[in-house]
Amino acid sequence: MKAKIWGKCKNCAVNCCQQKKISHTLFLTKNEKLKFSSINNSFPCKFLNNQNLCAIHNQRPVDCTLFPFDIVKKSDKFFWVYWDTNCPITTEGTRKDFELCIIEIEKNIIPDFRDNVEAYAHYRFKDFMDNFGAYTILREVEF
Repeated sequence: MKAKIWGKCKNCAVNCCQQKKISHTLFLTKNEKLKFSSINNSFPCKFLNNQNLCAIHNQRPVDCTLFPFDIVKKSDKFFWVYWDTNCPITTEGTRKDFELCIIEIEKNIIPDFRDNVEAYAHYRFKDFMDNFGAYTILREVEF
C-alpha cells in the first residue's frame, strides 16, 4: 500500500525534500544521529540522487518515512495529522489510503519509535504552524 501512496513523489513538482520549510531540519533518534551524522546540516538533503529521489529510501530516518503524515499532541493524546503543504499524496489521496498506510506504520515503525513520540510531536510543531498554519487530524495514534 505504501508504494501506491508514495509513488506520487516520483513526478511531484512540490519537491518536499528540496523545500527547507518541510525537510530541514529532520527529527533524528539517537541511533539515527549516529547513522546520519550530517543529515540535519545539509539542504537540500544530501541523499537525493540526480533524479531528486531518495538514494537511501529503504534506510531513511523515521521522520522521512512518516511524511507527509505527522504526529501532534493535543490534550495528552497523540494524533496522526497531515499539514497543508500542497502535497499530492494528501490532496489527491483518500482517507482509506491514509488509514492503510498508518496501520502499516503503527505495526512496523511505531513500536521501535515509541520512546521518541513525545519529543517528535513537539520537534517542529511551531515551525510547521508558522509555515503552514493548518493541519488535518486523521485519528489518534494507536500504540
